[in-house]
Formats: sequence, C-alpha cells, structure tokens
Amino acid sequence: MQKKRTSIALFGGSFDPFHLGHLAVLRAAQQVDFLSYIIVMPAYVSPHKDKTIASATDRFEMVKLAVSTLPPTPPIIVSDWEIQRDAPTYTIDTIAEIKERYMPDEIYLILGSDSYATLQSWHRAEDLIDQVKLMVIDRKTVPVSATEIREKLLKLESIEALVPEVVASYISKLKLYSQPL
Repeated sequence: MQKKRTSIALFGGSFDPFHLGHLAVLRAAQQVDFLSYIIVMPAYVSPHKDKTIASATDRFEMVKLAVSTLPPTPPIIVSDWEIQRDAPTYTIDTIAEIKERYMPDEIYLILGSDSYATLQSWHRAEDLIDQVKLMVIDRKTVPVSATEIREKLLKLESIEALVPEVVASYISKLKLYSQPL
C-alpha cells in the first residue's frame, strides 16, 4: 500500500492585525485539494519590520479567532513557534523546523502577491525557494492593509469592513491600536 503524501502549507506574517486580506489568502489556499494542512505562523517580530504594534500574544489570539471562522478542511494549525523564540525568525529557519517536526513530502509557502514581490530580499531567499513550492495568491481581490486599519482605529473610524468580526471585537474589547504610533 502506498503512503499518502503529506503536503504542508505555511502562511506567516506579522498579522498586525489579521485582516480580511489574510483571510482571503487562507480561503484560497483551502480550495487547493492537495494540501494535508495549513500552518499559520504569526511572527514574534518580522525581520522585515522594525516592530509590531500589538503584542505577540494579542496577534496570536486574533489569528486563532479569525481562523476559527474558516471551514475545517484542510485543517489549519495556528502555531506560536516563532513567538516562542522571542526574537525575529527567518522563514528558512521555520521551514527547517517544519521539516524536522513533520517530515512532510512537500512544503508550500503561501504568499500574498505583495510579499512575493519582495521575496528576493528575504534572508537566504535562494535556499528558501529551493526548499519550498511557492503558492502565490493575488491579494488585490481584497485590498486591505494593516497600516490602513491601524490608522482608522486611531481616528476612531470603523474597521468592520476590513477585519473579521471576531477580530474587530477583540480589538475593541482590548482597545488595541488606540495609542499613537
């Protein structure tokens, strides 16, 4: 009997906050029938950014809440590995950890088209491209930016059309992003 192939897709980011553009990327990835599961990995601090506004814990919770609204197949795991490292982590290192823990047959790296445009500037980009298959999803269908959301929150404007309802509630309850940057 032939062993079923295991295909894991990784979707990482700052998710500061997690918004409808991120959710659209995950929905599109779930439409692919060859994935065994998807790992969503909030970064402690992205190597491409100076800092995040919300804490790693809050960003992790927002991702978990948003992912809970998605269909159950393929399963989506929200992982705190990078957060537990308590330091900026490169995607190539996370891929090595996924290989060690899960020994998948294939690893896909899910990227929004905006992230794909900067991929060559990533740490060890050539090695990364050699180790994964890229799954690039056009985010233009849901043009949302975390910066726009944070700016609206500072102006006390509604963000309900930009983030999942559960994320909007979480942000409101904890008054996240209410302080000037």
